[in-house]
Amino acid sequence: MGGRIFSILIVSILLTPTVAAHGADISSFIMRNGSVQPSNYDISENSSIILYNTVDYSRDVRLPHPTDSNLDWNCTAGPSNSTNTNDECGLWLDNLSWSPGVYEIEIYSNDSLWQTITLQIMTDNHTDTSPNFSLPGGGVAPNDTSDNGLENILPKIAILLFGASALIWIAKNIGNEEIVNKSEEEE
Repeated sequence: MGGRIFSILIVSILLTPTVAAHGADISSFIMRNGSVQPSNYDISENSSIILYNTVDYSRDVRLPHPTDSNLDWNCTAGPSNSTNTNDECGLWLDNLSWSPGVYEIEIYSNDSLWQTITLQIMTDNHTDTSPNFSLPGGGVAPNDTSDNGLENILPKIAILLFGASALIWIAKNIGNEEIVNKSEEEE
């Protein structure tokens, strides 16, 4: 009985869809006395940035949105202070608000432009490694129409054959277990 349950669990784990993804990325920028590091950076959508001020006076940080001024980001990083977080500014680059592209973060000191950071936001690609499936409600997962050749069908056939062979193996071993148990009882 325990072997049967274990086999069913293994098969169900092997047949579940998987997705390759990355974790939550947080990128740091340090505003020093005479420079900001790094001054250029590539980052994925849905990541965050934090700018740390290391000097004894405040700096204003701005990231103008290219199409919607309501989404402009403004923050004041206070003087450097290790006891609280007033000396840093953080922003989450939500993919609904910040689309892939090149942006300029402007850093102001004493109301004049001091430095800029070139920020390239890249598309956050997640690769689905499971075959297409029907979604609840009757929808269907999107198909990759770029190449409908043999390369797209072979992984699906391999998964199907593997699952079928696993089920046959389970059924065969369950039948053998019952025969062995009956013959042991007769002896």
